[in-house]
Amino acid sequence: MRRLTPAIAAVVVVMALSGCGPSSEELGGVLEGSCLRSANGEHADPVSKVDCEEPHLFEVTSMGGWPGLGVAMADAGGDAGDVWDAIHGLDDSDDSTVAADFATWASRACAEGAQRTTGISEVKVDGHTASDLWLRVGGTYGIDITTATRAAFIAGDQGTYCSLAWYDDSGAARLLAGRPFSQLLGPGFDLDRRECWDVDDRPTSCARPHAAQVLLAFDGLEAFGPELIARAASGVPTDLDRAAGDSFCAELLRQTLPSVAETDEVGFVSEPAAGSAWDEYDGTIDPRGGYFYACLAVGPQGGDLVIGDVMDGTARLQATGGDG
Repeated sequence: MRRLTPAIAAVVVVMALSGCGPSSEELGGVLEGSCLRSANGEHADPVSKVDCEEPHLFEVTSMGGWPGLGVAMADAGGDAGDVWDAIHGLDDSDDSTVAADFATWASRACAEGAQRTTGISEVKVDGHTASDLWLRVGGTYGIDITTATRAAFIAGDQGTYCSLAWYDDSGAARLLAGRPFSQLLGPGFDLDRRECWDVDDRPTSCARPHAAQVLLAFDGLEAFGPELIARAASGVPTDLDRAAGDSFCAELLRQTLPSVAETDEVGFVSEPAAGSAWDEYDGTIDPRGGYFYACLAVGPQGGDLVIGDVMDGTARLQATGGDG
């Protein structure tokens, strides 16, 4: 079975923080599952709610309040504007604790919102929960984290809005309609919304012959511990390391995509997903994680390429060199 080089990228959850949300009075009934047509800058604009059957940029997955807000407000003498500045890294202080603490909470909260929406929040392997693993379903989408404007934050809208969006090759959110993210594990999505890679480990449409399709991704440090990750980051994983990764992916697939996991049409392997902490490895493991692995569907033989969507059950083999 063909193993890819550890250069698979872009499977890490994509997150960004914006300060361009509305006041609470303007929200217009935005709830989890609401769809938003517009962006303020690059990020979700909650005042642009539309019916999800209409083209939209973002789908709201969760909304919440930062638990550290009370302490931050007290430290700022009750000045909400100073807290907003600190959250967004715009204050004059050299202390980035507030921004880091907020980003840590918001990243986790929004990742968990995405997991609930996509139906993987209850997954657990060897005691590791979906949240622990930063588990995500493969696809050309990302997570947007949006807060209110500074003025609205001061006025009392101090919530955080988490959304999912489909992105194009330039990193811009795509205006699309169709199946909601709650059906991401099922069939019926355009092939360019799935996440496939060619023989040179570059993104390609799943409609073309490809070497791998990303089905799931997770944080390997949480799953395997620092010793295995150090070997993988150094480029010297053992056969047992590879087997551990493949076995972990097999269990993830059994829980999330049981019909896919049982197919004989393709093979399944795990690979480090280049980017994030892998690219910054200097011989020391970052305890915050970010060493993501991808669970990949690949051709069962070294020279086999695949055309179509494994999740859709439409994948078929294409000989090397075929152009589909």
